[in-house]
Amino acid sequence: MTNAKTHETASGLATSYAEPTFSSPMPIGLPTALPPVHTEAPLMHLVQLANTANTSRAAAEDELERAGRAHLAYSCLVGACVQQVYQLASANGVSIKTLFKNYYKEGTKAVKLAGGCSFAFTYEHGNKCRKVFDGVRARMLKDGGYTPERLERVIGEHVQALIAGAYGDVDSLLLFGPYLTADSMRQELLNLFPPTPPTAGEKVSEEVANGQPLFTGWEAQRAHHKTEFLGFLSCIDTYIDQACMYTTDADREEQAQRLEQAARRLRAAHTQPDLPGLPE
Repeated sequence: MTNAKTHETASGLATSYAEPTFSSPMPIGLPTALPPVHTEAPLMHLVQLANTANTSRAAAEDELERAGRAHLAYSCLVGACVQQVYQLASANGVSIKTLFKNYYKEGTKAVKLAGGCSFAFTYEHGNKCRKVFDGVRARMLKDGGYTPERLERVIGEHVQALIAGAYGDVDSLLLFGPYLTADSMRQELLNLFPPTPPTAGEKVSEEVANGQPLFTGWEAQRAHHKTEFLGFLSCIDTYIDQACMYTTDADREEQAQRLEQAARRLRAAHTQPDLPGLPE
């Protein structure tokens, strides 16, 4: 039998590579056509519909603003409470980390000091709320005419009044609300949520730039990077299985030729023996 190697081109792609055949689309459960758009609607109806939709949009915008301000006010209240717990625990020489949901440990000094209570949120969330509170507190000192001592007293009295049930927690919005500007709301909402995870390429670039790979050793880096970039190949499979039937034969032939060229380049590529960032 002739060795298959003798039939390979100089570029590395076997001459027996099957010609692309996409003549019959693969059946899947996707809709074959979008619902028709009614362009014959009278002008009056279109104008009326747009006005109705815009009224709903404006109402939703108002509700979103109210909800955003309330969200930040409650975040400030959470941060103020957590800050006061830190202060009380520090005065008693106690670490409060075990009071948080993801570090809770029954029987610790902090839990005993809190009468068995614990935070229903994580340590990280508590600190994010403290950061929001610190930002608003700084604005209150700068723009609200408060001295540090007076502001501490006002916030302390507010917290104690809420604990005693003297008034509803809507009053937190009255206290912090004047200092929640549009810019501060945007920034402080961003502070409450984690940043977008880096892409695989960004992670690799960061590893190389810092000279500190996430995984030490050639084989560990190889396995890591191979896994990170498998998503690109999965995209090709997904496209062929679910979307390529919506293109023409000429489109698919052009795409198949690009994939064939990529296959030649992939076979002709060489392994790099020394990955960047690895320790000497």
